[in-house]
Amino acid sequence: MIAISLVNMALGAVTAAVGLISLEFVWPESPFTAFCIMITLIGLGTTIGQYLGTFHRSLFGAHLGAFLPSFCLFSLLAVKTVAPLLLSLVGDVSETDFIAESTSFSLYIVIYGLPSFGVNVHWIFKLQAYAKQSDEKQRFAFSLLEILGLCILLAVVIAPASYQAHRNPALYLENVSAADVPLPLPTEAHNVTYQRNRSGVARATYEVTEEALKNWLLDHPPAENIQQQEITAPIQISIPNADQPLQGDYVTVTQGFQATWKMANRYLTLVYDRPSGTAYYEETVIPTVKD
Repeated sequence: MIAISLVNMALGAVTAAVGLISLEFVWPESPFTAFCIMITLIGLGTTIGQYLGTFHRSLFGAHLGAFLPSFCLFSLLAVKTVAPLLLSLVGDVSETDFIAESTSFSLYIVIYGLPSFGVNVHWIFKLQAYAKQSDEKQRFAFSLLEILGLCILLAVVIAPASYQAHRNPALYLENVSAADVPLPLPTEAHNVTYQRNRSGVARATYEVTEEALKNWLLDHPPAENIQQQEITAPIQISIPNADQPLQGDYVTVTQGFQATWKMANRYLTLVYDRPSGTAYYEETVIPTVKD
């Protein structure tokens, strides 16, 4: 029982950590936000519930320990399913046989989930029998060592997400000069608005004359890769957003020119709106396929 409990507690901690990392990646606006919060709560509930059920003889904790570990495994399978979609936003896509991998992972859920469920249900019956024979009222009292252990657990769960958040923090600057943004821009650019999201993808808008922008394009991007053409049909391009959504907002440009080029694993697009004298810069990650 103790061995199964320790494994379930570790499984819950891993699930909570994965949920927090996923939450940090999609925060603040994403259809996956609530899903990531749910995974985090399931993981924490598994670890705490299993501990209370095993070491404090809590019936409620034992019930959590019986049911939540399987939910943890299903949650990890769900993350494994959604992860390629999220990673495609930063250019890291693995080409795998999803059906085969999901089937094998589901087998692990059954192989481990059933024995874990059976052991915990057996423990629940024991606790119920003990409760009927004893008039002792259950009270929760935690030692200083247990409180310290809980703090260490939370630190371990939060640490990966905290590292991810500080490794490549989001950045938003509005109405600044060209020298204030970490992006090569024409020196004549002004009223610059710049956004870099958590995946490192940048967007920017700035005002500049067409002549200055074209001269800059001749000197800075790789000349052999740049493609420049007049806009003959309305095109959309994303713009910076202070709320840092994954996909951003869009504007439509009908008159001007467009320049595109490739650098490392990204397509860079520069659209110039001639009537307003505004340039729009956008980076798009090129997905890389891993065998």
